[in-house]
Amino acid sequence: MDLKIIEDALQNHPNRFELTMMAVARARELNEGEKVLLGRVKGEKPAIIALEEIAAGQLVPGTQEEMVVVKESRRVARERALMEADDEEDTDGTEESVSSASPDDSPSA
Repeated sequence: MDLKIIEDALQNHPNRFELTMMAVARARELNEGEKVLLGRVKGEKPAIIALEEIAAGQLVPGTQEEMVVVKESRRVARERALMEADDEEDTDGTEESVSSASPDDSPSA
């Protein structure tokens, strides 16, 4: 990791703990498919991209409370999407099993 990136990020956000928490949160977002704010990715790891975004001033520092609220709202959105996907799979699976079953397939005793 290039120490210049860390030094630049520390200039924009001097609290090392909060900088680390911001970079971790952003790296997780990038892993989950969020768009990169810099417009360029040269095969870097999400943590490096997050620090570059902070160093470039693309991310606005938030308080811990704000980060918790955002994280919770994203968790709820993910759970809703998973529930909707499960509902769609359940309805699709039910239709297939009903349509593929025939009266001649009854078990014999």
